[in-house]
Amino acid sequence: MKKLFYFTLLFTLCLGFTACGDDKENEPIIEPEKPFVWNGDWNDPNDPNYKKDGYNPIRGDWHSQDDLNMRIIFTSDFVMNIAFYDKIYKKWNVNQFSTDKYIINDNGIRYIRNISQHTEEYKIIKENGEEVLMMRYQFPADKEWQRYKRYKE
Repeated sequence: MKKLFYFTLLFTLCLGFTACGDDKENEPIIEPEKPFVWNGDWNDPNDPNYKKDGYNPIRGDWHSQDDLNMRIIFTSDFVMNIAFYDKIYKKWNVNQFSTDKYIINDNGIRYIRNISQHTEEYKIIKENGEEVLMMRYQFPADKEWQRYKRYKE
């Protein structure tokens, strides 16, 4: 009888340990970020990804979530403007950020600023039903994403 009791106890313990899953099963899978690769100017007729009707998904007015007194405005003619809120006069002052037009593709924008070329990686995500523009500098790469939401007056 003791042998049967020990056998049942041993079998129950073995079965109990195998029923427990690994704690990592419930953890979300985080994929490593892919390295940034410039995909050309999608508004250039010589580019293989050329979009005949124009490509400018970031066009519009974006309010910084890091600095609520700043907005970036991307125009339909590829000019990048920056706006700062003047607390004294209670108005937005808009200035052209770069003298050159920006170029864009599905993951990056490039523009000239003070004679040097700048490249920023971007992506647009949905968050609580709102579009959020995520941007970060490349060359040198910046690990932190800057967040912008569509500006609403």
